[in-house]
Amino acid sequence: MSQTLVALYDTFPEAQTAVQNLTNAGIPQDNISLVANKTGSGYNDDQIDGIHQSSPAADAAGRDATKGTVIGGIGGLLVGMGFLAIPGVGPLLAAGPILAALTGAGVGAATGGIIGALTHAGVPKDHADYYAEGIRRGGALVTVLVDDTAVSSTQAILDGQAPVDIQSRGQKYRDTGYTGYSETAPAYTPEQIDNERLTLREERLSATTRNVQAGEVTLRKAVVTEERSIDVPVTHEEVVIERHAVTGRAADNADFRDETISVPVYDEKLVVEKNAVVTEEISLGKRAVTETQHVTDTVRREEAVVENSGNVDVLNRDDVKK
Repeated sequence: MSQTLVALYDTFPEAQTAVQNLTNAGIPQDNISLVANKTGSGYNDDQIDGIHQSSPAADAAGRDATKGTVIGGIGGLLVGMGFLAIPGVGPLLAAGPILAALTGAGVGAATGGIIGALTHAGVPKDHADYYAEGIRRGGALVTVLVDDTAVSSTQAILDGQAPVDIQSRGQKYRDTGYTGYSETAPAYTPEQIDNERLTLREERLSATTRNVQAGEVTLRKAVVTEERSIDVPVTHEEVVIERHAVTGRAADNADFRDETISVPVYDEKLVVEKNAVVTEEISLGKRAVTETQHVTDTVRREEAVVENSGNVDVLNRDDVKK
């Protein structure tokens, strides 16, 4: 089974990022649609840079739309993209399967109407008029068809860009006199879109890394002279003279003369030699070590300040998902 998930964003960049994240997550382009108020999208006619249509329906939709061509950026993510003029909403930028529904699959711009196109794309009927009004007031709508098993992860991707809480936003519309979608309602001007929004900005720290040489290690060897001592056993010969007393034995002859006995005597002499032997092998390499460095800097942010003059009740309602 499949479900259609819907998210309305106040700004086009938020919707564009959501679409990019959906495609990065592997969701097929044919399952993703985007429809946005052209005035609030930030796109100009001079940004149109070519055609990117990949189906006959999208081709027809692009030809029959008021601005039947495709622009860069989001155009590279979705199948087919074009500008259309929708009664009650104004000029739209649409991409994906919803484009064919908005143009009646090629039989003329906006034949199906915005409500019919949204419900055809899987938007709940009781919310379709709120979504249409949100688009009319400068918003951008993303729909995505996913299997039941991927609903949770896909919803998390959509929620990552802080979509509008449609129930709270619908109540806000009703509180200001909104009674329902009307094809005769005038399109919002850029000034009206800006007047309904106070954009709060903040600076956020971001950091990147780049490789720089921190130093250099050289491995070499040097000859070092030192004294070494070893103990070596050395043998030498000694002459031992033994005398034995002899009494009463006759001599063999009486020829007295000088006589000499020689015994060679040997000593071991040290012969010192030095032989080179391998004692160790050393290799030089490097490894990457990751550590976390703490970075602190001063950032700025904008806060909304409500100034109440007179006896006026102010109701604060948060209609953006956090």
